[in-house]
Amino acid sequence: MSNLADKRNRFELLMQQAEIPADTVRSFFAEGYIDQVEISRKNRDWTFYLVKNDLVPHHIYRTFCKMIQEKFAQIAKIRFIWKFQEVDKAALVDEYWILFMEWLQREVASINGWMMKAKFEVQGDTLTLIMLDQIGLELAKKKNIDYVYS
Repeated sequence: MSNLADKRNRFELLMQQAEIPADTVRSFFAEGYIDQVEISRKNRDWTFYLVKNDLVPHHIYRTFCKMIQEKFAQIAKIRFIWKFQEVDKAALVDEYWILFMEWLQREVASINGWMMKAKFEVQGDTLTLIMLDQIGLELAKKKNIDYVYS
């Protein structure tokens, strides 16, 4: 069995164990696979590196992640790192921006009010946040969000 086939089989087994519905697997995860898994025995953390050709709608993505995390919650804390091979960066940001904003509300409450009002633009590898007022811009600068990362 080839290495890629083995990675695909492991992905199918993971989805089967988490009871991901077969129609969801066929529709959204048919070509996906697990590239690698990092396990921290000390912290009981598992990080799955998953590869897919195209984007998964954000509501399917969320449900998929949640089902696997809940299934293995007593064993480990599960994280996912996705690599989408054939995806336009603007489409990626458009699809998952809502999930980013939900995470931001949970994890960084001090900035979520003014970030909720922000708009974004994607050009190439650059994501530009557009603040709707001067206060939002000043708060972004204070939190070092105005910095250009490369």
